Amino acid sequence: MITDWTDRIQKPESGDIYKAFLKNGKLIMPEETDHRAPYSEIIFKNNRLIYLTKSILPQTWNKEIFTR
Repeated sequence: MITDWTDRIQKPESGDIYKAFLKNGKLIMPEETDHRAPYSEIIFKNNRLIYLTKSILPQTWNKEIFTR
């Protein structure tokens, strides 16, 4: 499970929880229509977390990179 919480938007006692599965070294989060969450993958590469989400555009990915 992954908990998503943004302090600027949400109260400390609230957050969204998503199911995640480990597959081929990636953390996979299937599309979740209840929360309007797209299919996503989290990859750890070169000391960075790379968060990929499928865009509504065909064959397009949104990408965010997190570092320390």
